[in-house]
Amino acid sequence: MFRILLITLLILPSRLWSQPANDSIQHRILLTLDGESVSSSTTGATVEWDCVDESLTGKCIQYHNDQWFSFIPQSAKTIYLNLFNQNCRDQRGVQVAIFTGEPCQPHTYIPWVCYSTGTREDIYLSLDSLQPGIEYLVNLDGYLNDGCSFGITLSTTPRGMPAFPKTMETTKPEVVLDSLLLLRWTLPDPYASEIEQFTVLRRSVYEATSSVDREIPIAVNSVGEVRRNYGYLTTLPTGQGAWVYQVWAMPSQGDPVLVGTYQSKRKYASSNYWEGILYYPEEEHVTLKLYGPETGKVLKEEAIVLDEGYAQWSIPLNGYRSQGVPFLGVKVYNSAGQLLAEYFHSFW
Repeated sequence: MFRILLITLLILPSRLWSQPANDSIQHRILLTLDGESVSSSTTGATVEWDCVDESLTGKCIQYHNDQWFSFIPQSAKTIYLNLFNQNCRDQRGVQVAIFTGEPCQPHTYIPWVCYSTGTREDIYLSLDSLQPGIEYLVNLDGYLNDGCSFGITLSTTPRGMPAFPKTMETTKPEVVLDSLLLLRWTLPDPYASEIEQFTVLRRSVYEATSSVDREIPIAVNSVGEVRRNYGYLTTLPTGQGAWVYQVWAMPSQGDPVLVGTYQSKRKYASSNYWEGILYYPEEEHVTLKLYGPETGKVLKEEAIVLDEGYAQWSIPLNGYRSQGVPFLGVKVYNSAGQLLAEYFHSFW
């Protein structure tokens, strides 16, 4: 009985921490273009220190548990290295470095690409101006003490979002009320004829990957010109924590362009203000009329031009509360005098 138990204890760790087949550069896995994807894991991987040189990648990668792949392009056309289905103990994902040179001879390495941004999203690396017939070495590493399973493939079409996206950075985020998030952005001239739609992604800070929350098509105005101002209004999910939103511009051809990233938390509206948001067609002229419902008397009137299709209104309440007004009303009219909406606020 003692002998059997001892053998079991000796065998168990090797099963849990077995090295991937390509832990050694000598046994690197050759990726073929549009071939089968490869599934692997950084768990149990080691570092062949004679085969790497951290000075070549600087702060991009610190080697902890790497493994090796390679590919040999047949032309200089752009191809894509896709990383997907990353399942990690932490949320930092995997790191990738690509070199040319002789295997396990770091003094011959020429760095080609290095990627390390700490995400588990499905991403791809665009590889262009490649030298046909040359073997490219791919070192894939996990973060310290973080075990990740993942999929990797080489293809003529990308999968996921670009690892190094172009950015517009034209978002204007703001949280309104206690549960609404408004994102606004502009479409710059160079992209006006390329973009077909915008895609809004959302994830909790506790989640590894994002999901599509909204798709917004490109619109044209009354004279056929591409509309430049866009917006996204959503109700923030309930519960504790923060949410990460990304807006991507999706072209008819080429890589998606990152419009902007925003992290939002619910905030609670001040009890001293009555706040709301108007969401009507762009360039609409509206008039807000604040009145006391008991008398119907207009207490305040304000004209607003919705240049971007959105506008927030905020009404101080202290003065009316001190006057003993039980509740207030707001009516919204368009330029033709038609009633668009009516809101009520009670002090009780």
